Amino acid sequence: MSSELRVDKIIPTDGVSAGSGNSPGTSFVGGGGIIQVQMGASENSQSISDNNSWRTTGLNVNITPKFATSKILVQAFVSFGGKNNAYIQFKLQRNSTDIMVHTDSGTGAEVTGGGVIMTIDNSRMQYVTLKEAMMAFDSPNTTSTVNYSVLWRLSNWTSGQVAYTNRAYTLGDDNQMRTTSQIVAMEVSA
Repeated sequence: MSSELRVDKIIPTDGVSAGSGNSPGTSFVGGGGIIQVQMGASENSQSISDNNSWRTTGLNVNITPKFATSKILVQAFVSFGGKNNAYIQFKLQRNSTDIMVHTDSGTGAEVTGGGVIMTIDNSRMQYVTLKEAMMAFDSPNTTSTVNYSVLWRLSNWTSGQVAYTNRAYTLGDDNQMRTTSQIVAMEVSA
């Protein structure tokens, strides 16, 4: 005998937790359960070799919320490589609008995450990749398709500097790495 359970929403017996917001420093709205999960992945390498121009990493995912009240939990993991003190910054976007970026004004870039490929130990960092993890709990307030993507830039470019997604700076033999990046969007009932 087989059974099937179909519901529109899953809400905890003690209700949905309070709070609102999708930026740092705010409380986050809880949810009752996962309605759907969508994933995007990229193994293609993108390069960047100029200063302060935001570019696509090629990493994105679409999700069509079943309910306008749903929240979307976004997790992104971007592999990147470079050398010579490359300062690499990342930000998450929903339909070309920044989400989960630092919002204080003043010195420092307003980004979701970032990393530095330091020149250490005879520049051996050029042979490896790093992985930047980012997360946001978003309230798109729609049942239309939403696109989440990751952008990146070099913030301290000097002549000849280049960084890559999904690969090490130097690919001389099988000791260097080619990697993948992932992004996951989960619809959470509110």
